[in-house]
Amino acid sequence: METFDVDILFTSRIVNMDQPGASQITRSTLHGRIAEGAGSLYLIFSDTVEEIGAVDYTIKINGDEALIRRTGAVPMRQPLFIGKPMNGTYEGPYGTMATEATAQRIEATWDRKIGSGAASLVYDMTLQGEYVGQCRLDYRYTAK
Repeated sequence: METFDVDILFTSRIVNMDQPGASQITRSTLHGRIAEGAGSLYLIFSDTVEEIGAVDYTIKINGDEALIRRTGAVPMRQPLFIGKPMNGTYEGPYGTMATEATAQRIEATWDRKIGSGAASLVYDMTLQGEYVGQCRLDYRYTAK
């Protein structure tokens, strides 16, 4: 599997039309890696969740499915598939909670010749059966 060091501009939006005050947006500039193998693109990076601690992400994208795996302070595992509800888990301070997500968009590009690409994940998510909102994760990455 070939890997490339990249700088990542990450934008996360959670939009809940039922509770507009709960909507949030965060932007981060991170360092990570892109890997290609077995028809999948892997985005690997670390970040800090405010007031919680360090987390490591591995996002695997392959066609119309993806897997978000987070380890560290608040572990999470969320498979995504376009148009199909998928069960996952989120481990918070009060224990493991069930998640469910249905993806509307899963896209990823990587042009190794010019050293840039982008990924976009859009999905509706529930936590313990309660609607969290529509999550929109956008990644823009360029080789170092």
